[in-house]
Amino acid sequence: MTDKISWRRLIALALLCCVVVVIFKLSSQPYSKQTIQPLLTRTLSYETAERLLPGLDIHYDGKEYRRDINPYGMIEFAFRKSAHLFVYGVLAAVTALVLSLFRLRSPAAAALSLAVVGLVAIMDEWNQRYSPARTPTYQDVLVDLTGGAISLAVCFGAAALYRQWRRKPCGRAKVVLICFPLEDRANRIERSAKRGSLFFLRLRDERPDQRFSFRNMLNMI
Repeated sequence: MTDKISWRRLIALALLCCVVVVIFKLSSQPYSKQTIQPLLTRTLSYETAERLLPGLDIHYDGKEYRRDINPYGMIEFAFRKSAHLFVYGVLAAVTALVLSLFRLRSPAAAALSLAVVGLVAIMDEWNQRYSPARTPTYQDVLVDLTGGAISLAVCFGAAALYRQWRRKPCGRAKVVLICFPLEDRANRIERSAKRGSLFFLRLRDERPDQRFSFRNMLNMI
């Protein structure tokens, strides 16, 4: 059992390292390798790209994104920020998985996971200083933290719902063979029904007039 837990921890740690390496690998690439505007220009006409976008003007890091001026740039902006949310959401989820394997409670694991997301995001932006045509911004750190927080809320919420579902006795009837005196059967059946368990009863007294059948038990419940 201990060896199995150790292997799980090693695999989770390796996965976390891979996610961090991918993040820094992407931040080290120049903008010319990451831009999708040439692809958008080849696949979408100007009118189609403009029609797909809402009539909103976005101001971000001193820049303005408008669909009537450069719809391709606005689509790329939405794509890049969505990628930030997704990648750092994955980082937060994997970090929480690693911490949970080390028996940390959910509040502590969530707080430490968000701290790891913030630390990696800051280092990621600092690394972009050395990439051509890339500028580090604190707004991207906030976007990364938002992605991590959303991911943690979804993961821990789903885990809580799963644990609550596992604790419910519905759908898993428990059949037990027990013996007890005739006068005590009603109280025992009532307590068993409240616990959600299904009991099959057999009396010590095997006389036909006192034999308690399965159908009678269901009628009493």
